[in-house]
Amino acid sequence: MTNSLDELAAQIKACSKCGQRKSLSCFYKNSKSKDGRSSWCKDCANARSREYRRDNPAKTALWNKNSYPSKRKYYQEHREQRLQKIRDYEANLKYDVLSYYCKQSLRCARCGITDIDVLCIDHINGGGSKHRRSIGGLGGTLYHWLKKNNYPEGYQVLCFNCNFKKKLEDNREQRRA
Repeated sequence: MTNSLDELAAQIKACSKCGQRKSLSCFYKNSKSKDGRSSWCKDCANARSREYRRDNPAKTALWNKNSYPSKRKYYQEHREQRLQKIRDYEANLKYDVLSYYCKQSLRCARCGITDIDVLCIDHINGGGSKHRRSIGGLGGTLYHWLKKNNYPEGYQVLCFNCNFKKKLEDNREQRRA
């Protein structure tokens, strides 16, 4: 019991500005500090930054003016590297999500095709268009949402053709009803 209390106490720090005791995640990292965290909590540090920007608009504008071109230059020079990193992340995310919902091997639940380029997530009970609009995006956004929400039930992996055919079949059933 004592060890867990000691561990818990090590995860809490008092802000030297407001005096409140908060978890270490409420403090910015600072490699120069003994405990590796800033002495002010994030709330106090952010309030001070806002106050400084409000009181010193000329200095803030000058800093923005001087730093923006260098950032822009960096992004232009490293454009392909950044885009490749994003493509790799998105491909890994798609693989992770499809792997979770396939349970065995990556394949369409209807026809069995295994080409990952044509596999996608399907809402088993329909309503995919409405759901995508509510979360604000298409495929990549849906994959992020599924991972963020701990892979909820009600989804399966289909290829684009089977997914489209399922939608046509559902539409026919609704017209008959």
